[in-house]
Amino acid sequence: MEDNNNNQPAATKMPPIYLAETAFKAIFIVMAIFNLQYTITVGFLASLCGLIRMLKTPQFNKEYLQRALMNNHGQNILYIGMGCVGNTNFLFFAPLMLYFFYGLA
Repeated sequence: MEDNNNNQPAATKMPPIYLAETAFKAIFIVMAIFNLQYTITVGFLASLCGLIRMLKTPQFNKEYLQRALMNNHGQNILYIGMGCVGNTNFLFFAPLMLYFFYGLA
């Protein structure tokens, strides 16, 4: 009998942060269509997972902040922050839905 647990190459294993990001993106798209209550929170979590996946361990210095703000996920977090201030609707979520849908494809 073969033991298939350790025979997979490291390149085929997905990191858990990527799986969480993908799940949050899919949930966000469904929630945004119906404008449900915690849509902004799910979108924030999806972008935060993407930012951590792209930039690795968070650091508290100017260079890291610059890289985070130049990253698409960091810009999404700023955009989602604007939604926390006022009312949101389908038109507000449309750019994020397109970006997240492109990320799922």
